[in-house]
Amino acid sequence: RVFVDSLCIPQHDETLKSQCIYGLASFLKRSETLLVLWSPRYCTRLWCMYELGCFLMKQKGAKHILFLPVQMSVLWLLCYLQVAVIFA
Repeated sequence: RVFVDSLCIPQHDETLKSQCIYGLASFLKRSETLLVLWSPRYCTRLWCMYELGCFLMKQKGAKHILFLPVQMSVLWLLCYLQVAVIFA
């Protein structure tokens, strides 16, 4: 299962967005790995630091956090989809 915060949290409604951000901890609590699609803006977003902090508190360390530059994530996704199509 994959939870993509910017896709799963409504970006158009500030009230609903705030409620969903408060619920992030429950998703992160059940996660084994955190994949960060990193860009230079990542550390300027408060909710990104909140996600990272919640995950670190649960995991007690950073060995389950993977940082992938946004440009590389697009290539990774395309490769993943290609392999999924081949083996489907």
